[in-house]
Amino acid sequence: MIKIELAELSDLAHVLRLRHDGFSVHAPRAYTAKEVQNLLDDVDPDELKTMIEHQQLFVAKKEGRVVGCAGWKGANLRHVYVDPAETRQGIGSRLVRHVEGDFHERTGRSRIKAGVGLQAESFYRSIGYDLDEYTTAWDGSGYLIMSHAV
Repeated sequence: MIKIELAELSDLAHVLRLRHDGFSVHAPRAYTAKEVQNLLDDVDPDELKTMIEHQQLFVAKKEGRVVGCAGWKGANLRHVYVDPAETRQGIGSRLVRHVEGDFHERTGRSRIKAGVGLQAESFYRSIGYDLDEYTTAWDGSGYLIMSHAV
C-alpha cells in the first residue's frame, strides 16, 4: 500500500537517490550521454530542503520505503520522481494529483506548470497535461513546458 506524506529532511537522501536513479534509467531514451550527465549534476539540494521546510514536497512510501516524490514551488510542479523499479503502478500520478490539490488549496491558483524532460512527455500527457512550449536548457538540450488545470 502506498502512503503519501509530507517529506522530512530525513527523506532528502532518498529523494536525491530517486532523482539520480530515474534520470539514469529513463533520460538516455531522449538525451545524449553528456545531456544525461548534465541532468544528473544539475540538482540543488538546498532547493529541496527549502521545499521540505515550506511543506511543499511530498513522498510516497511503500512499506516504509520512499518510492516516489513530487512537490511544488512558486507556480511550478517540481521534482516528480518514482523509483524505476516501481513505475507504472500509479505512484507518479497519485503524487502529482496530491501536489496539485495542495498547490490549489494553498495558493488559490487554478493552473500549474511543469518543466518536463523529453523522456517524461508521455507520462504528463497521460495525466492530462498540455504542451505549452518546447524550449532549450542552458546546455542546449530540449525540454517541455507543460501545464494542467487544478
